[in-house]
Amino acid sequence: MLTSEDVKTFARSRGADLVGIGDLSRFEGAPPEMDARHLFPDARAMVGLAFRIPRGYLRGIEEGTNFYQYPSMGYANINENYAPGVLHDLACFLEDHGYEGAAYRNTGGRMVCSDMTGDYDESPDFGRRIRYSEPVAPGRPAPDVMFSFRIAAFICGLGEIGYSKMF
Repeated sequence: MLTSEDVKTFARSRGADLVGIGDLSRFEGAPPEMDARHLFPDARAMVGLAFRIPRGYLRGIEEGTNFYQYPSMGYANINENYAPGVLHDLACFLEDHGYEGAAYRNTGGRMVCSDMTGDYDESPDFGRRIRYSEPVAPGRPAPDVMFSFRIAAFICGLGEIGYSKMF
């Protein structure tokens, strides 16, 4: 029997700094395009991972002497290289124990609707009305469902969302 502690221990052993598990029912009320339950309707929980950004990556920016460390190593390397490998290992671990595992990497702010208002037409100039796909059935959102990572991290118990709407 796989326990939540087994999952957390494995994810940490692969390089995650924080690991939380959240109940997908907490997405209740979210716009369908941002509701993770539409990705895997039979799933009951999600595993959230967080990765630290070493302090030294920001020091050069503060000092005005070195600007490339954070965007290259602190952001791009974590989101494009390091974290996806950990996510893949965790998905395989879950499947080795009889569950379906799907790695969903940090997609940033690319949403099918505004993550501030949940509306399609937030801006008249850069409105969210452009759809690149259509729902496959009535009552279902258009692919691709892209949930907010800040909300997912909150649901998984990894932190709080502040007044600035930043995590």
